Amino acid sequence: MSRSFLVSSAAVLMLATGLLQPHAGFAQATPTPQFSASLAGTFKEAQGARQEKRWPDVIALAQKALASTDRKADDTYYAYYLLAEAYRATGNRNEVRKAMQGMIDSGFLTPEQQIALVGTLATMDSPKTPR
Repeated sequence: MSRSFLVSSAAVLMLATGLLQPHAGFAQATPTPQFSASLAGTFKEAQGARQEKRWPDVIALAQKALASTDRKADDTYYAYYLLAEAYRATGNRNEVRKAMQGMIDSGFLTPEQQIALVGTLATMDSPKTPR
């Protein structure tokens, strides 16, 4: 088995178990992010763009949320989650790594969830460097 297959399988498993996607069924393991009132509209718009697979719009809206001075850990986590999803869908692995690190650093995840995400991040194939 190739390393990229294992990494992809781990990421799919994390998505399937809800570690990378906050939703109601995931509430027992991690609380669903409670958005700041000032960012609720931005996240609602980003969720719509995500459902329609308008990845540039998702990225722009997530970055808008991250630029807010009113954001809390829930907002930070979800904005980076949206970035990770959008960059994964567009094949930008370097930005996926940055977004995953942002999720880890957000202060929203439990230590156990941080460790699991760090493990996934550590096993991702590194980008090829020119020789």
